[in-house]
Amino acid sequence: MSENKKLRVGILGAGQLARMMILNTRHLGVQFVLFCEKITQTTKNLADHFEASLEDKEALKKFCAEVDVVTFESENYEEELVEFVENLKPLYPPKKALLVAQDRLKEKTLAKELNIPTNKFIKIESYADLLDASQKLGLPLILKARRFGYDGKLQFHLKEKKDLLALENENLEGFLAESFVPFSYEVSLIAVRGVCGEVRFYDLCRNHHENGILMETRNIKNKKLFAQAKEHMQKIMEHLNYTGVLTLEFFVLEEELLFNEMAPRVHNSGHWTIEGADVSQFENHIRAVLGLPLGSTESSGSYRMLNCISEMYDRNQILLEDGYYHDYEKEPRKNRKLGHVTFSS
Repeated sequence: MSENKKLRVGILGAGQLARMMILNTRHLGVQFVLFCEKITQTTKNLADHFEASLEDKEALKKFCAEVDVVTFESENYEEELVEFVENLKPLYPPKKALLVAQDRLKEKTLAKELNIPTNKFIKIESYADLLDASQKLGLPLILKARRFGYDGKLQFHLKEKKDLLALENENLEGFLAESFVPFSYEVSLIAVRGVCGEVRFYDLCRNHHENGILMETRNIKNKKLFAQAKEHMQKIMEHLNYTGVLTLEFFVLEEELLFNEMAPRVHNSGHWTIEGADVSQFENHIRAVLGLPLGSTESSGSYRMLNCISEMYDRNQILLEDGYYHDYEKEPRKNRKLGHVTFSS
């Protein structure tokens, strides 16, 4: 597609990721239409919206008729919805990637099939399965919901037998048990792949979580880990015939990577790219889904990004420290990501 043509991108969702896709592509002249169940202040004044239920097929048809291509900001859409949209307009990243990334069992299984190192895992459907997994994997182990768990939600660190007993009467259908990894730290790799198969990689990100919530990210230079992560990324992107931004998260164990999970979208650990890379992850995602040439992913230095959880930092203080302040205009709530700040270091 020509960059001179007025292109229209549809986004399923209207949260902060949609907001940053819009704000970081204004210079491309792209117009956005958002489909969401409730319009919020986060994107209210930035784009046209379709406010309707995800089950409203007529609204979805009208939405698709307004755009050239559709993307999304969450991997938790149902397969029926994805197929419905895909039959009306090009959808990127592709359905195959979405269905893998929304299920932790499918993610781990894909990694295993592609010979990407990951920790041991066992499908859990009952308490009996959990007891069996505790024998095979040993304690401690991590119990996770296969779907919808994020920011530490629906995840349990089972250290002792009493932790197992506490779950005896719980419904464990749709869970996954994973062997505990005594990792040194966590990293993520963000890459973008165009419709013709061109791939570009951002710097490796070193991530710090608290209670499962990403608190801080720094871009780092580590040739050995970067080479491993690139190899794993290329395998997955080629297997899925991927288009758009993809994020892979890894544990670092003795300078070797173990695959943890993936996200078929722009990612929190890549927010530093707005100021720190030649072209941000948000712009490159939109470039990819529209079939435009990809931009440079080179970083201009070292950057540190901090999430604002439950409350925002003081804007004036951040600016006094030469930081970059991003307020998502969301209602404050406990453990909610309200914005982020970035510093060059």
